[in-house]
Amino acid sequence: MRKIIISLMLALLAPLAWPQSGVGGGGQSNVGGGGSGGVTANSITPRNAQPQVFNVVNYGAKGDTQFSGLGATCTVSNGVNTITCPNANFSAAKDIGKRANCGDSPGGGRYFTVGSTITGVNSSTVAVLSSNAAAGSSAVSCYWGTVDDAPGGPIATAVAAWQAAASTSNGQGGAFNNNNSPAAPVLYFPAGAYLVCGATNLAVINTPNNKFGMVIEGDAPQESVLVPCDNLANSGAQGEIINQPSGANGLVIKNISVDGMYMPANNNAAIVLGGIHYTENVTVTRWSIGQGFDSNGGSGYNLNIQVNNSGGGGNTGLRCQNCNDEFHGGGSSNNTSGNVLVSNSSGLNNAQGPRFTGNFFVDECGSAAQCFNVVNTHDLWLQGIGITGTPSGVGLHVDGNSSVHWNGGVAAVFGTDTNTGGVTVDAGGTLLESDVRNVSTGTAKCITNNGLLLDNGGNTCESMFRIASGTSTGTTAVLTLTTAGAAVNVACAAGDSLEVQSATIAGYNGYFASGAITVVTATTLTYTTQGSNLGALGAGGVAFCKNLINYSGNLPKALLNNPVPNTCYVTGTFGATVTGAPMCAFKTQSATNVTNIKAASTTVTACTVAPVVTISDGTVSVTLTLTTAKSLWDSSVDTSTGVGTTIFKPNGTIQVTNTAGTCTTPPTNFSVSYNVSPILSN
Repeated sequence: MRKIIISLMLALLAPLAWPQSGVGGGGQSNVGGGGSGGVTANSITPRNAQPQVFNVVNYGAKGDTQFSGLGATCTVSNGVNTITCPNANFSAAKDIGKRANCGDSPGGGRYFTVGSTITGVNSSTVAVLSSNAAAGSSAVSCYWGTVDDAPGGPIATAVAAWQAAASTSNGQGGAFNNNNSPAAPVLYFPAGAYLVCGATNLAVINTPNNKFGMVIEGDAPQESVLVPCDNLANSGAQGEIINQPSGANGLVIKNISVDGMYMPANNNAAIVLGGIHYTENVTVTRWSIGQGFDSNGGSGYNLNIQVNNSGGGGNTGLRCQNCNDEFHGGGSSNNTSGNVLVSNSSGLNNAQGPRFTGNFFVDECGSAAQCFNVVNTHDLWLQGIGITGTPSGVGLHVDGNSSVHWNGGVAAVFGTDTNTGGVTVDAGGTLLESDVRNVSTGTAKCITNNGLLLDNGGNTCESMFRIASGTSTGTTAVLTLTTAGAAVNVACAAGDSLEVQSATIAGYNGYFASGAITVVTATTLTYTTQGSNLGALGAGGVAFCKNLINYSGNLPKALLNNPVPNTCYVTGTFGATVTGAPMCAFKTQSATNVTNIKAASTTVTACTVAPVVTISDGTVSVTLTLTTAKSLWDSSVDTSTGVGTTIFKPNGTIQVTNTAGTCTTPPTNFSVSYNVSPILSN
């Protein structure tokens, strides 16, 4: 079994830039040969065991690539061969001859001719390139560095030696099962940013499909960085940085980053893993066009894998295709065509099925219609994770050929996003939820369920509003809320439950059960607090109305509570009843659905106008028509309205009444039975 290594998860926000100074020599003072080009394979090891270590710096790699920083950090002009980067610190002594280019977004293209180099330095902020810019912009990011993987060069030589040292015996798969195995050769990248261009028909780092138990390791993500150069799309079999064929087992990748620097690569992934593998503290950022991380037919354990600002061309940042991986911690954030895609994967009879667990967080997802997309997949487990949507895309999407288990977590809204939904289940799809908060803003839905939603308890449907201010008089508090696509009184109603969190005065915070909200307007919400005279509240914090106003589609099926049967009788002569004197009444403790109505008579009726049974709380109703010439009626067979789709709010009273109809033989010893079932935990 795998050895699980506990580690702090990586930051879930935008990644940090690489080191800006000392990168060329950064990390080299502690790596045994420095940049001297020595090839002493065992001169250093990055951990306590003593495997064969192939330190790329000892083979002559410089690791001196520098990055201008995120966003509008450099300026280029159309037809001009200079770049202006205020934070660059260019110098002729160290930078002339280095490969250089600029980009502006995932898939946004290169600004200079492929292979451009720095030919001159005008100042510490202005460098001269060997070609003119094909476009102009004041909002670009640039990189410059020494190519470390030229054919026959430092990385290529180190990789060849590392590959040769690996065993063809499956017994050496101990590199995966035991990370301290002395038998597993290590390809080691000390702190630095290594510019790589690939070689024809090969990934930059390729694991032979007949070798077992190999390790790729750096000092830390964002410190040991592999940077694809500007021509990567034209080299390598798929434009890949690290590739593990499905026949290669026991690959370990630790403490390293791949940073695409907005340069388009081929329609595949920065890291492709097809066999048994283990990754720990690995990040992929700004990988354009293709996926950032792709387990394609693989089976592995991924601890703190983070993919940011990648994708494009219809691809997601992280893909699990026909895989049985476990992803623990880390996440996928701000990838242009979606954050996570799990497709054609399944478990049960042949494998465990893919798992996403722990502090795995899925952030906004660009223009994708879904941030976490599940396609033709079964036995996928989401355990304790958070998924946020975006105004253009729902958080979790389950297609019509998939089933997903989600135990604990949030389908949420990131920050101030408007009209953002939580979960969508397509017709034919199945989602089993327990203890999940499903949240939306504005006109979007907490859940759109066109398939089957199995409610295992503790799940909610909520509308989120950010707090602008608040006042408190006695135990009555009034929150002024920032609308997020719809007025407050469109998504919230008096009588709802409420949860307030992160308000700047603690007394405003808490969970307030149904009935706590007393008044709702377009911009305000009034509720009853536990404390009194709490003081004026400033901006900050969030209010969540808990109801089913923003739920859409098929109602969930409660698995932990069988529908509660209730039976009403008419004693004596059959006749009409009224709300003041109903057949019977029932108190709703939670949001409730009448799932079935049955009625019975000891005689077969004969009616020209059929009696009608109505179950109502005074706001919404369901009905059953007592068709003539029958003695038994069932809402699943006979004419009915609202059964299985109508929501009765918590803490109300539903009453059963009936009309007498026009009958020559009315019902005798008449009874009505109906089943009520709770809906989520609002």
